[in-house]
Amino acid sequence: MITPIFAAVYAPDWLSLTIAGLVVALGVSQFTVQLDRARRPDVYFKDESERDRRFLVRQAKRRVQLSIAATVFGVFLLVGLFLSYERHPQAWGIVWLLALLFLGWAGCLAIVDFIAIRIHFGIEIQRQRAEKLVLDYRMRQFQEQSLRELEKAKQEAKEEEETEETEASAANADVKDPAH
Repeated sequence: MITPIFAAVYAPDWLSLTIAGLVVALGVSQFTVQLDRARRPDVYFKDESERDRRFLVRQAKRRVQLSIAATVFGVFLLVGLFLSYERHPQAWGIVWLLALLFLGWAGCLAIVDFIAIRIHFGIEIQRQRAEKLVLDYRMRQFQEQSLRELEKAKQEAKEEEETEETEASAANADVKDPAH
């Protein structure tokens, strides 16, 4: 008599089934979302710059792969829960080896995604810092020019006041000494 591979010798506990089911469900849901984002960047990333749009499309494609790896990993978890090592050691080993391979693939993709984000936003931060330095320089130039103009206006006002005082003194001197 041939026993089926998936003959359950024991019933897996509800927590393992729940976790494996959630991994599959989240993988499938992320797959649909990320695939849609990768296929329709003009809808999702219409307000982004061309550089950001390219980055976000590549990120969506990486995350499509990640969601596939997570879904397949979850499926192998579910299959592995129903396999018995005692009855089918070779199938059990293959399933868990494949599960670990897909988990490793998902981990590598997650690390690559993390590095890509760091690089992209590192460049963006450097660009913003450079813009800030330029704006700070322009602001200092504007402040210095404004201070020079203010000092010049004060000097002109003082000179005008002195001229008016001199003219007023001369007019007063002419009024006091009518003999001249």
